[in-house]
Amino acid sequence: MDVNFVFFLSVLSVGLWVTESLPPFAVGIFIITSLLVAFGTDFILPGYGRPIEIYLGTWTSSVIWLLLGGFFLAEGLSIVQLDTYLLRVY
Repeated sequence: MDVNFVFFLSVLSVGLWVTESLPPFAVGIFIITSLLVAFGTDFILPGYGRPIEIYLGTWTSSVIWLLLGGFFLAEGLSIVQLDTYLLRVY
């Protein structure tokens, strides 16, 4: 049952990427959340529920969040062009 769900999810994801009905980042978030809901609870796959911390432990490293925060700050600075303003040589 779990193999069939993962195969269905991968075929659905490829279909969403090819048709571009959703942005690629939204499809990636959809994959992660659907896998967490399917394997972390009994909603989709009954009798397979495990503690969700097992699966979330992969994405909760403090180094990953530090790098992700730095990337978000850098992208925000470049969108409002504050980086060029601050680094302008007079």
